[in-house]
Amino acid sequence: MKNYSVSIIILLMYVLMSSCVKTENIVWPEEVTLPIVVKDTAVQMVAEVVEDSYDFLHAKELFVYKDTIIIISNNPDSKNHFIEFYNVNSKQIIRKLIRKGNGPGEMLNAMSHIQGNMLCVHDFVKNQLAYINIDSVLYDKNYKLPNFVKFNGVDSPFVTMFNCDSIIFENPYYFKDNGLDIDNHQPRLIVTDANSDYLFKDIRKYYAYNVSQGFITMNKAKNRLIYASTVLNEMEVYDMNLTPIKLVRGPDKLKAAYVVKQNSISFNGFAPYSYRKYCTDENGYYVSYIGDYYNPQNSLSDFKSYIFQFDWDGNFIKSYSVPVYINAISKSPDKEIFYGRGVDKDGIVVLWRLTLL
Repeated sequence: MKNYSVSIIILLMYVLMSSCVKTENIVWPEEVTLPIVVKDTAVQMVAEVVEDSYDFLHAKELFVYKDTIIIISNNPDSKNHFIEFYNVNSKQIIRKLIRKGNGPGEMLNAMSHIQGNMLCVHDFVKNQLAYINIDSVLYDKNYKLPNFVKFNGVDSPFVTMFNCDSIIFENPYYFKDNGLDIDNHQPRLIVTDANSDYLFKDIRKYYAYNVSQGFITMNKAKNRLIYASTVLNEMEVYDMNLTPIKLVRGPDKLKAAYVVKQNSISFNGFAPYSYRKYCTDENGYYVSYIGDYYNPQNSLSDFKSYIFQFDWDGNFIKSYSVPVYINAISKSPDKEIFYGRGVDKDGIVVLWRLTLL
């Protein structure tokens, strides 16, 4: 009986290990550095506030879908639902999803991003993910939210669906710094089964949630997955098996200083602001970029921004210069028009409409 129990335990350990895919000890086949000229020669854009966005008092993020729908992701202090769909033409909220609460189908705090026509809403308090088909919300009056994907143990700043039965997330224990002589020997990205527990935390490792943040986007048809750091000016290109393809650096040489307190790593001084958010189309992806350091005594409205366009192999295509600070971005499907969530001179969250000068 004892040997039988041991065999069962070994089998379970094997299953758990085999259900995870990790990126660790990466050797990049290709490394490129964007020259500073991509900023100097950027196409100039004009920013105009979308006046309707002043009505979205509790907005955390704003996305524009097919030029006609504004998707509002609200802060948890709002009495509204976390997600609202606003029709630009009718000037009405046409759908509300996900109430605040601790019950079934509710969330306590949420961050949102878009992958194609899917809206991903990540509740990082309750460790769950809503994966919402935007077209179904807009055109199917009987559409109901699918059950949330739940994952215990994944304390990550960015989680999204990898395929129908697995998630991919950024490892908050990934950290390397020569100045501190620290290497956690952890993978950057981890893929694991959805609706499962992940045995994750290791008290011997340095916790780097606040200093190792980024975002993930992918195109399965192109067999490409992109990770971009919001802190360091680095972008990583993989195939869908997480085989490394290319590392892209630049155009600025942002460096971060860190301090360690009780095994947790924080910035020592100003935080670098690199790639902020992204949007995609079938030909490639676009990233908003700052390339400067954030001083809490200044306003985000003091920043200017850039939008960089890449193909799905991580090759640089074009750059745009934006006269205001932008974070989340969206692109018109058939025009060279962008939308960016930013702030006005008074620090109020607004949606900017960005057009060519």
